[in-house]
Amino acid sequence: MRASEVLRNTRRSQGFGAMRSGDAAFCALGVLYDAIGVRLLVGAVNVPSEILLVLYSEFPELLSPATGRALGRKCPVSGCYSKEDLPGLEGIVHLNDGHKLSFSQIADWLDTLAG
Repeated sequence: MRASEVLRNTRRSQGFGAMRSGDAAFCALGVLYDAIGVRLLVGAVNVPSEILLVLYSEFPELLSPATGRALGRKCPVSGCYSKEDLPGLEGIVHLNDGHKLSFSQIADWLDTLAG
């Protein structure tokens, strides 16, 4: 399943500021970690780099097939201060916490990374 599909189909409540902010409240990145079986502590804001590699292996669409580097796009929110391409995971956090976009809206942005 693609990362965008996980976000569209989650039953988790959306949280902000931490990957897991309660029993069922997760940020978009937390939802992806939860989907691959990573159990996050309440208040978690980062994970070990080994787990990050697992996330990329489970969701290879977040990486360029040519370079193996994180794909990115500009923020879709009009008037956003961010002028550079946001790599996939950074973009997910930016859209979730910075703009409070819904899981579905973040999924739409993720779908633009591949094409």
